[in-house]
Amino acid sequence: MNIVLSHHECYDGSGYPDGLAGEDIPVGARILKVTDEFSALISDRPYRKAFDIDTAVSIMIDEVKNVDMKIFILFQRLIHEDSTLKLIKNSAIDIDDLDISDILGI
Repeated sequence: MNIVLSHHECYDGSGYPDGLAGEDIPVGARILKVTDEFSALISDRPYRKAFDIDTAVSIMIDEVKNVDMKIFILFQRLIHEDSTLKLIKNSAIDIDDLDISDILGI
């Protein structure tokens, strides 16, 4: 539960809900923060279209003070592997063609 609760904490202490900083943020929450931000950036939102992967990473670099640098560097290595890029591309869900019966399996 602490991982989910703390994944909006920022490495510099500017996050919420508790204003934790650095190593005081659970490592799982630091990992989730990076992956959650990336996922949000490469996903369509009601107010904007998804960013391509390179743009998403560039945006994350601009805000790198918010994340654990060691985790971000490891994420950078992983995200640029061909197998990871293929996985991301193949896992996209086209919600325009999604029906509730697809979700419920009926």
